[in-house]
Amino acid sequence: MAAVQQVAYGGFGTTHDITVTAVGSGNGVIVIFKMATSVSLTSVTDNQGNTYTEDLSFAAVQSNTHRVYSSWNITDGPVTITITTGSATSVNGFVQEASGRGSAPTVDTSSVASGSGNTVTDTQTVSNADAHACGMVQFTDAEAFTPNTGYSRLPASGSQYELLCWDDDVGSGSQTLGGTSTTNPDWSLSFVAYSVAAGGGASIIVPTILRNYRHMGAIN
Repeated sequence: MAAVQQVAYGGFGTTHDITVTAVGSGNGVIVIFKMATSVSLTSVTDNQGNTYTEDLSFAAVQSNTHRVYSSWNITDGPVTITITTGSATSVNGFVQEASGRGSAPTVDTSSVASGSGNTVTDTQTVSNADAHACGMVQFTDAEAFTPNTGYSRLPASGSQYELLCWDDDVGSGSQTLGGTSTTNPDWSLSFVAYSVAAGGGASIIVPTILRNYRHMGAIN
């Protein structure tokens, strides 16, 4: 499996359009984002009518909810992914196009961890050998963050949001996700591991790190 493209997004309103290069037929789209817990999510769609499934939703730090949606075996090359919310709010996150995943991945395992300090880490067991990892690091302020060996980074505006992507086969069994920072914030980490349909490879891990300085309030 390979990451074809990653696009970062940040905006305020009720309709959040994320523009991507036309997605290849048969590939998958992973939508990873955070929004205020107090605001309802109406839908995740694209301009070609593909169906998106919620794979993870949890109440994270700073009164935010982190969500992961995905759509597989994409048709007709969508170029706009739209997140619609019940009222105006900030949405920040990423869209990633992934190839080589088969037509119907299922969630193998998911996990959420929280803590504080400059080491962000969670260890989980992955069932399949050919894992691919991608996810989001959220900062409340621009800050230096070093992901674990094997991850690449896609900085967003102001380096407050970064995509972590692992394009190599990470292997089955125990896997450690996370990294280190130069300060000691509170943090939350989550991920989803996908088991892939026959002929499409093995699994994807989607980790997310949400980080919070204790003295700062909610991001709405």
